[in-house]
Amino acid sequence: MLSKKWKLTKNQWFTIGKMVVCTTLLLSASCKKKTALKNEESEGLPKDFVAFYEQFHKDSVYQMAHITFPLDGYPTQADSSIFDKGGYRWQKENWKMHKLNFFNDTLYTRQFQAPIEGVVIEVVKQNNTPFGIYRRFFKRGNEWFLIFYSDMNTIAE
Repeated sequence: MLSKKWKLTKNQWFTIGKMVVCTTLLLSASCKKKTALKNEESEGLPKDFVAFYEQFHKDSVYQMAHITFPLDGYPTQADSSIFDKGGYRWQKENWKMHKLNFFNDTLYTRQFQAPIEGVVIEVVKQNNTPFGIYRRFFKRGNEWFLIFYSDMNTIAE
């Protein structure tokens, strides 16, 4: 039995109850699952691509297994000599993990296109500049792969 000094009034129990409810609501709101793509971005994209895209940016082992190395593309600020050579090839040994934490809605705009079945193109453009990154994904069998990556370069309008 609790001593009188530890007994709570109805008003105190009500206050504690409100605090528990508020804490629970705050915790559940902060634990809300964040997705890599907004609803409007994923519109028109294959559903299995959206799941792939989420996993691709969360798991480095998964990412490495879903890149066709050596990977065609262009390094940052590619000059005409690279274009004249027919491009650049990213190597597995010096690949840097692609994560979405750099992506800031106020600095970048991301667009997706699915021009034909099994191909998804992503363009992430830095706002108010001609620069951005370009990635092309391809579905081989039941799996999606990154097949082309151009790091920060001038993006044609």
